[in-house]
Amino acid sequence: VVSLGPRAVGVHCEKGGKHLKPLDFHRMLSEADGEEEVVLIDVRNVYESRIGNFQCDGVETLLPATRTFNQFPRWVDSVENDLRDKKIMMYCTGGVRCEKASAYIKSKGPAFSNCFQLSGGIQRYLE
Repeated sequence: VVSLGPRAVGVHCEKGGKHLKPLDFHRMLSEADGEEEVVLIDVRNVYESRIGNFQCDGVETLLPATRTFNQFPRWVDSVENDLRDKKIMMYCTGGVRCEKASAYIKSKGPAFSNCFQLSGGIQRYLE
């Protein structure tokens, strides 16, 4: 079980970002054409991100460089203005962290509602 810590009290996973199957996630990233600003967030910790991460032309990849997941809300708060009104896509290893991370981001309000997560994480993407 992963925790977002005290900043995320009251945030519920069922209000998280829309799940995208791996093929749909890949398609959405590939079709980013610059007309709509898209950011891709690697929700994993710094150790996992250093091993490798997704990069896609025309899409800004954000690497929070957190050591533990409960640091993620603080990072989101620090880049809140950079995420506002953008298409937010995210991935993690197996999907659990994205459930909570996307719910936290969406809890910021309507300007953060365009939020998507890779269903099943990288594990499902590689199958």
